[in-house]
Amino acid sequence: MKIADRFFRSALARRIIGCFALAALLPLAAIAILSLDLHTGKEFHSMLLALAAIAALIVAGLGVMEIHRTLRLLEGLREGIRRVGQKDFSARVDVGPNDELGDLAASFNSMAAHLGGEFTALLTLADIDHAILSRLDLDRVIETVVMRMREVVPADYVSIAIVDRNASAMVRIYTGHQGGDGGLELERCEFSREDTDVLLAYPEGLWLDRAQAVTPYLMPVAKLGAASLLVLPIVWQNDVVGTIVLGYAGAGMLSDEERGRARNLGDRVGVAFATAAKDEQLYLQANYDTLTTLPNRQYFMDQLARRLAQAQREPRQFALLVVDLDHFKRINDTLGHEAGDDVLRETAERLRHCVRETDTVTRLGGDEFTIVLPQIKTARDSESVAQHIIESMAPPFVVAGKEEFLNASIGIALYPADGTTAEELLRNADTAMYRAKEGGRGRAVYFEERMNVAAVARVSLERELRLAIERNEFSLWYQPQLDLRSGRISGAEALLRWESADRQTRTPADFIQLADETGLIEPIGEWVLREACRQFCAWQDEGLALPLVAVNVSIRQFRQAAFVDTVRSILHETGMPPECLELEITEGLLHETNRVGAALLEPLHEMGVSFGLDDFGTGYSSLACIKRFPLATIKIDRAFVADLGADDESGSVAAAIIAGAHALRKRVVAEGVETERQAMILARLGCDHLQGHFCSRPLSAGNFAQFFVLAGAAAARPPLAKKAIAQI
Repeated sequence: MKIADRFFRSALARRIIGCFALAALLPLAAIAILSLDLHTGKEFHSMLLALAAIAALIVAGLGVMEIHRTLRLLEGLREGIRRVGQKDFSARVDVGPNDELGDLAASFNSMAAHLGGEFTALLTLADIDHAILSRLDLDRVIETVVMRMREVVPADYVSIAIVDRNASAMVRIYTGHQGGDGGLELERCEFSREDTDVLLAYPEGLWLDRAQAVTPYLMPVAKLGAASLLVLPIVWQNDVVGTIVLGYAGAGMLSDEERGRARNLGDRVGVAFATAAKDEQLYLQANYDTLTTLPNRQYFMDQLARRLAQAQREPRQFALLVVDLDHFKRINDTLGHEAGDDVLRETAERLRHCVRETDTVTRLGGDEFTIVLPQIKTARDSESVAQHIIESMAPPFVVAGKEEFLNASIGIALYPADGTTAEELLRNADTAMYRAKEGGRGRAVYFEERMNVAAVARVSLERELRLAIERNEFSLWYQPQLDLRSGRISGAEALLRWESADRQTRTPADFIQLADETGLIEPIGEWVLREACRQFCAWQDEGLALPLVAVNVSIRQFRQAAFVDTVRSILHETGMPPECLELEITEGLLHETNRVGAALLEPLHEMGVSFGLDDFGTGYSSLACIKRFPLATIKIDRAFVADLGADDESGSVAAAIIAGAHALRKRVVAEGVETERQAMILARLGCDHLQGHFCSRPLSAGNFAQFFVLAGAAAARPPLAKKAIAQI
């Protein structure tokens, strides 16, 4: 009854009833006309019939128009409903006059627009949910939300800031805007605790104008031109993990429904953050050791498989080291497993400091660790790392207030020589590690026996070298330098000799490189410098007027922070005149000094110490480079002296060096002069001094003193005195 009552009260009903009323009056009018026909004339009868016909036509036309309009509206509604059913929400019906039919069309249009917005929002949320369920990374989810946000909520600019899980005081900001090309900008900024507290106070969002957008995470949207901003916090586990910022060029206004959609998108990002955090936690649990935080066996096997696959594509050798602590069981048995855990954590930390960022350190289990060295040029590189590890284990472990000494046995396997699969390499490295334990522990062993021989010899030599320092098995011999003009001895180079306990004499070529690599060159070099200065002063006390003594100094010694103080202390302790000491350096040091701009030579030069450049012509330096350094002497390498007289090129090089050095006011010493012919050519080229067997072999301190006296007497003879000196 209510529906019928509402219908009869509507304008549409009134128009339809009016049409039907007019249609009903026509028969009555016709009857009236017929009755009048009996009493009126023929003309009046005709006029009335015409009027009735016109009225009928008008009534029929109005009815047809109303029916057509109604049918057209119904057809539009039917088509719109069909398109909505096909998920096309762009269909619209013409509204027309402001009546019930117009209201119906307007309601349909509003419903279609609303359904379109809701459907777009649902699709966007579904895409984001799919990204989350597909385990896409958090960045991809955020990019999806930023790109799709304006399909759901009207906004001129959109940004999402998400807290960096590795640095909670920082956020990553993803920004997009309507005028852009669809790309996103990513930047980082600080995110303070105060920012978090403000957002927690407004969980439903906070409206700000441009003047209020002063916090760093709001700046990307503010800089794009937003006059007003809506900030929606993204909350997870009662803490803010990010924000959605919507910017508007004018005054912003969102309906409750639109704000709810934006809130839903923020919740999705929160879920994605929680999922990513959970995935990260699961990944860490699956791939990392909880005690040491090093990668575990699973991670190691995966990385080793990747390394093998890469090595097969790009043939390149790499090394696998298995490291096992020696006597670790003693710690667990005597001090308990908690103390053992402390040792394992400390071991992991020491191992981290022994490798590069590209190397992989893992804990296989117990006290066994592995290291993959992916970038090695020679097998010697892996041995250097192994020795570094052994040295790092030498300092005591402080456990339960006590110092415990442990060491490590290391097995080394090389790809592809010792295996082409992960199982082979690990098995062979493990075998080598057990060989190291059987051979005395605290050592590194290659799986390949041939390489073990060299490694064992090197370890043995290093051990003997350390004992030599303790037992003072070193001595200095001195090779004279001859002044080609006066024929007198102009100086001496101190040369190190090592006479071991088995009475075997070794020259520097046998052990200096090892001493430099192991750091033993530092105490050895200090001893050489002190002994040379002491001996020089002793000769002076005996009346030997030797002008200077030259001492070789390594790059590693110069790198010592206290090297200048050490030289100053030795000079003061021995009474050595600084101007009588010449430190011979290599071209490598000169190159390094030039590159980093460190003034390594100046403090000693100001002290009065002079410098000689050893083996010139075989390294990096040029005469132009030498000009920048306080060098007093240039020593021509023996390679250019050996072929003098037989090789014109060597003579030309020697002549060029001598001429260039003299132009820079440097004295020139030729090394390795063996024959009189070489000496005569050098004299003719203007060389200042020579050094080599032609003058004398290296001599002990006592023999050098005798030689110096005899050489002084021979120098009083004619210029060929140098020949006589060689025969003394």
